[in-house]
Amino acid sequence: MDLPAETQLRWILRHTAALLELGAEPVNGLVLPTADFFPDRFDGSPASLVALTKRVQHHAGLGDLRVDLNVVSPEGEEQTVSCSSGACGGTGKIEARSDRVARHEDGSYVVTVGLAEIKSPVVLTTALVRSVAFMFLSEVGGYDGTLPADREPLTDLAATLLGFGVLEANGSYMYMKGCGGVKVHSATRMPVDEITVALALFCKLHDVSERQ
Repeated sequence: MDLPAETQLRWILRHTAALLELGAEPVNGLVLPTADFFPDRFDGSPASLVALTKRVQHHAGLGDLRVDLNVVSPEGEEQTVSCSSGACGGTGKIEARSDRVARHEDGSYVVTVGLAEIKSPVVLTTALVRSVAFMFLSEVGGYDGTLPADREPLTDLAATLLGFGVLEANGSYMYMKGCGGVKVHSATRMPVDEITVALALFCKLHDVSERQ
């Protein structure tokens, strides 16, 4: 794999420095897709989706935030799942942002997840990791003064610096079979080469071994 262009490398370094100043550091080190970090059984049910979301929040040090999940079917039907109670409630129209997260006036958040995304562990965890990174950036003012084109890749970079770089890298380059054959898909905005550079920086910053 070739390194990104110099302009992108400088972007990563510049924004990494800014995010570190805002406190973008790991709570539980480098989070891996293993039972050590995700011990809860996942069966696609509302309760397991809540547990997974809370687990990601915990790893980011944002477990005190209230988060509701809005599960949307391909037909447009919605079901809201509360991460506070674990129960399913009625739904209203939610204005989800382009990055699937909306912040309410009371400081709580709602994350929109597609029903089909729940069937893919990589897609789902990437979506939740990016959502939690959005919450972090919202809480610390990380988007202030940011160019619109930089907001989405900044979310990926923040997720990596919070310890989710391996999950981000997995979600950035996925082989999927379709009617036209096998294609590469991405659940991130930063491409795989840029995310892995950010992951390498994370490992150097926090003395994480290459073997890990």
